[in-house]
Amino acid sequence: MTREKTIVALGEILWDIYPHEKHLGGAPTNSVIHAARLGAKSIVVSSVGQDQLGDEIIETLKIYGVDTSYIQRYSARPTGTVGVKLDEKHIPHFHCSSDVAFDYIEWNDKLERLAGEIDCVITGTLAQRNRVSRKTIQRFLKRAPNAVKVFDVNFRGWSELTSLIVQQTLIVVDILKLNEKELNQMQRAFWQEGKGTISFLDWLIEKYSLKLVALTLGEKGCFLTDGKNHIFSPGFVVDPVDTTGCGDGFLAGMTLKYLEKSSLEEMAEFANLLGAFVATKNGAVPEYTLRDLEEFRGRRI
Repeated sequence: MTREKTIVALGEILWDIYPHEKHLGGAPTNSVIHAARLGAKSIVVSSVGQDQLGDEIIETLKIYGVDTSYIQRYSARPTGTVGVKLDEKHIPHFHCSSDVAFDYIEWNDKLERLAGEIDCVITGTLAQRNRVSRKTIQRFLKRAPNAVKVFDVNFRGWSELTSLIVQQTLIVVDILKLNEKELNQMQRAFWQEGKGTISFLDWLIEKYSLKLVALTLGEKGCFLTDGKNHIFSPGFVVDPVDTTGCGDGFLAGMTLKYLEKSSLEEMAEFANLLGAFVATKNGAVPEYTLRDLEEFRGRRI
């Protein structure tokens, strides 16, 4: 992977709290940690509390080689956390804390400068639940004219606020990533239930001038479309340990390949590979190298 690309995670950063341990979390953050592991320059734009959990986030990201100089410290609210429980199929179930530091990301001159310098920004819906962070995130996206803007919808349930966030964000991004549940919910919300999957995704591309839509299908693989070309790529069969963050790994792999101007087939295959690899490890951002990933690929062939 190339090292000159600069990728920003714009949104939540938190701790995933398991019954006996904790792991760094937040979907955009997870994706740029994977990007850093694969050679990109990664930056997190978020906010943490003036507390021990916030200190630990900063130190952990530095160890991972991620730029933390744009993470704000907010004394009035704690660092975000998510309670995680795995069911018998190793599928995670989440309980997210509310009114935490990442809900209060403030706009400043540093962010203004950063937005004009980056190659890519990844964002989602969770950190936009509060109007303070939502205003900052939307402003950043609009002030980054040269960046590829990636939207992982990653919503939990649907409401009028979710609808507002999704539609506002779709207007200003280039790439959309969603899973099957999110696809079904968006079809209902947009009154497009009569359309087939391909027709609906192409409808989104045309309506919002998107360059790429990725539909993840879990262990079955993924479907990618740019509105003209449509490809299905089968998944890698693994024995899962923890599927938390598989979608974040998938998104990192796809995004890096997109920035390299790879084909849809190459994007999908590498994204599936990274997502499957993550499923065999504990936590959303296990430690690994590109060599580990290639060895894993070799064992799947």
